[in-house]
Amino acid sequence: AARKGAMSDLRCYVACLGCYTAGKLVGKWVDAVDARDLDCAAVGCTDSSHEELQVHDWDADGVTGLGEMSPDEAADLGDLADDLGDEFAAFVAWRDNEGADWDDKDGFQDAFAGEHKSGADFAEELADEQGIDCGKWPYFHIDWEAAWNDLSCGDYYEIAAPNGNVWIFRNRSEEHT
Repeated sequence: AARKGAMSDLRCYVACLGCYTAGKLVGKWVDAVDARDLDCAAVGCTDSSHEELQVHDWDADGVTGLGEMSPDEAADLGDLADDLGDEFAAFVAWRDNEGADWDDKDGFQDAFAGEHKSGADFAEELADEQGIDCGKWPYFHIDWEAAWNDLSCGDYYEIAAPNGNVWIFRNRSEEHT
C-alpha cells in the first residue's frame, strides 16, 4: 500500500516471548504495519511450543516513548503513522503530554496548530490569519515573544520538535482565539 510522509519507515522489533523468557533474543525488524501478520516462526523461533510475540523496540525517527506492546497494537500504530505522515511524531508527543489514548486522532487534529520555528513565529502567523495588517504600523513594533507568552498562558502550549522547531497545540480546556 502507498504510504505518505516520513513515517512510512516506522519499524519495530518483534520478538518471541518464549525465547526471551528462555534467555534467547529471537526476533525480527519489520514495518510496524506488518507486525500483526507474524508468528513465532516468522521471527526466527524454532520452538513450535512458542506462540506469543511482543514488540520490544522501535526505529522511528524523531519519535520517543512508544514502548513495548503487542504486534496488533504496533500494526495499529503503523497504520496511524501512515495516516498522519510527518505529523506522527507530533501526535506521539501530544499524546504523551495529554495522557490521551492512541486512538484519539481527532483530539490531536483539533489541538495541533502546526510546526513552527518558535512560539513567537506562531503568534505572528496567528495575528496575520486574524487580519492584522502586516504591512503597516504598528505591526513591525510588536514584541512577538510577549505575544506568544500571552497565548501560552492559556490557549496554547509548545513541545520541542526534534529538528529544533516547536509543535504548537491548543489547550483542550480553553476557549481558543
